[in-house]
Amino acid sequence: MKLNEWLAKRVELTRKRESEGKLYGDQWVANKLKAYKQSEEDNDPHNKLNILLSHRSRMIGSSLSIRENKKPQIPANQNCVYFLIKVDEEYHLLNNPIEKRYTDKTNDAYKKNKAHGEYLFVITRGDPCNVRCAKTSRGGNYHGNDAVQGHTSISYREPVILAGTLNFTNGKLISWTNASGHYLPPPEQRYLLVPYIRKEILPDNKFRRVSFHTSF
Repeated sequence: MKLNEWLAKRVELTRKRESEGKLYGDQWVANKLKAYKQSEEDNDPHNKLNILLSHRSRMIGSSLSIRENKKPQIPANQNCVYFLIKVDEEYHLLNNPIEKRYTDKTNDAYKKNKAHGEYLFVITRGDPCNVRCAKTSRGGNYHGNDAVQGHTSISYREPVILAGTLNFTNGKLISWTNASGHYLPPPEQRYLLVPYIRKEILPDNKFRRVSFHTSF
């Protein structure tokens, strides 16, 4: 190859690289700036607070009170009310919300009461991050000392975000529903739950819809 031809090819290759470098360099910088801006917006504490307050406002505005034609049930003894937790894909019951906060995989205390059978549950407006549940003697299928009358027994007559039933077999959630005669929660109420409860504790694939009649 002659020197002139070699120089011409080197010049052409250099120009091509400069052109590509300018094009992809600018695009790379633009993408980085866009990603950085998005990251800043996502991590902005003010934005997070606004989202949290907005979600909280929707929960409060859409909470459910006891129906006017329903008589409140006898409040449950605290020892009969359980807080639902999930560890290693198994559900367990705790009597104390403080225990729930400090429960982890190194503490075997939670294993003493594995969820089994049918329970009532409520998620109250004042305590939206806990699923309270209890056994019921309704229907005559359970006669334990920890049985309660119904949903308002464990909500202590507070407004709720959601109420219904839970069905477990040896720590595994089989299904859950929105069945509650005192609150009549529409199925869509479940979309107001905090993300962790909705995704991990009460997943949609286990939900069984219950429709109500006004005479119920």
